[in-house]
Amino acid sequence: MSDEIQITLLGITVVFLGLIMTSLLIYSFSFLQKYEAYKENKRKNIKAPPTIVKPDEIIPSDIIAILSTILEIELRLKISLDESKFTFGR
Repeated sequence: MSDEIQITLLGITVVFLGLIMTSLLIYSFSFLQKYEAYKENKRKNIKAPPTIVKPDEIIPSDIIAILSTILEIELRLKISLDESKFTFGR
Protein backbone atom coordinates (compact mmCIF):
# COMPACT_ATOMS: atom_id res chain seq x y z
CA MET A 1 0.00 0.00 0.00
CA SER A 2 1.33 3.39 -0.85
CA ASP A 3 2.10 6.03 1.73
CA GLU A 4 -0.68 8.34 0.53
CA ILE A 5 -3.38 5.73 1.13
CA GLN A 6 -1.97 4.83 4.55
CA ILE A 7 -1.89 8.47 5.61
CA THR A 8 -5.43 9.02 4.30
CA LEU A 9 -6.80 5.98 6.13
CA LEU A 10 -4.95 6.93 9.30
CA GLY A 11 -6.36 10.46 9.11
CA ILE A 12 -9.93 9.24 8.56
CA THR A 13 -9.56 6.77 11.45
CA VAL A 14 -8.25 9.45 13.81
CA VAL A 15 -11.07 11.85 12.89
CA PHE A 16 -13.81 9.25 13.41
CA LEU A 17 -12.30 8.07 16.68
CA GLY A 18 -12.21 11.68 17.83
CA LEU A 19 -15.86 12.13 16.89
CA ILE A 20 -16.86 8.95 18.70
CA MET A 21 -14.94 9.93 21.83
CA THR A 22 -16.49 13.42 21.77
CA SER A 23 -20.00 12.00 21.45
CA LEU A 24 -19.34 9.59 24.34
CA LEU A 25 -18.09 12.47 26.47
CA ILE A 26 -21.22 14.51 25.75
CA TYR A 27 -23.41 11.46 26.42
CA SER A 28 -21.71 10.90 29.78
CA PHE A 29 -22.92 14.31 30.99
CA SER A 30 -26.49 12.97 31.03
CA PHE A 31 -25.40 10.24 33.46
CA LEU A 32 -23.95 12.85 35.80
CA GLN A 33 -27.24 14.77 35.84
CA LYS A 34 -29.24 11.59 36.47
CA TYR A 35 -26.89 10.55 39.26
CA GLU A 36 -27.09 13.96 40.96
CA ALA A 37 -30.89 13.96 40.69
CA TYR A 38 -30.97 10.44 42.14
CA LYS A 39 -28.79 11.47 45.07
CA GLU A 40 -30.92 14.55 45.72
CA ASN A 41 -34.17 12.58 45.63
CA LYS A 42 -32.68 9.94 47.88
CA ARG A 43 -31.53 12.60 50.31
CA LYS A 44 -34.92 14.28 50.39
CA ASN A 45 -36.70 10.91 50.43
CA ILE A 46 -39.72 12.35 48.66
CA LYS A 47 -42.60 9.95 48.27
CA ALA A 48 -45.69 11.41 46.66
CA PRO A 49 -48.86 9.71 47.78
CA PRO A 50 -50.95 8.32 44.93
CA THR A 51 -54.06 10.27 44.05
CA ILE A 52 -57.13 8.11 44.34
CA VAL A 53 -60.55 9.26 43.18
CA LYS A 54 -63.32 7.70 45.21
CA PRO A 55 -66.23 6.30 43.18
CA ASP A 56 -68.83 8.42 45.00
CA GLU A 57 -66.77 11.60 44.50
CA ILE A 58 -68.20 13.85 41.78
CA ILE A 59 -65.78 15.35 39.26
CA PRO A 60 -66.59 19.01 38.55
CA SER A 61 -68.05 19.76 35.13
CA ASP A 62 -65.32 22.26 34.23
CA ILE A 63 -62.66 19.58 34.74
CA ILE A 64 -64.63 17.19 32.52
CA ALA A 65 -64.92 19.91 29.85
CA ILE A 66 -61.17 20.55 29.94
CA LEU A 67 -60.34 16.85 29.69
CA SER A 68 -62.73 16.28 26.79
CA THR A 69 -61.30 19.33 24.96
CA ILE A 70 -57.76 18.03 25.38
CA LEU A 71 -58.75 14.59 24.14
CA GLU A 72 -60.51 16.08 21.11
CA ILE A 73 -57.46 18.18 20.21
CA GLU A 74 -55.18 15.16 20.54
CA LEU A 75 -57.52 13.12 18.35
CA ARG A 76 -57.60 15.81 15.65
CA LEU A 77 -53.83 16.17 15.70
CA LYS A 78 -53.42 12.42 15.12
CA ILE A 79 -55.74 12.30 12.08
CA SER A 80 -53.81 12.08 8.84
CA LEU A 81 -54.41 14.61 6.07
CA ASP A 82 -56.34 12.04 4.01
CA GLU A 83 -58.88 11.58 6.80
CA SER A 84 -59.20 15.25 7.71
CA LYS A 85 -61.90 17.64 6.59
CA PHE A 86 -59.37 20.09 5.19
CA THR A 87 -58.67 20.25 1.46
CA PHE A 88 -55.46 21.69 0.19
CA GLY A 89 -55.24 23.04 -3.35
CA ARG A 90 -52.23 22.26 -5.44
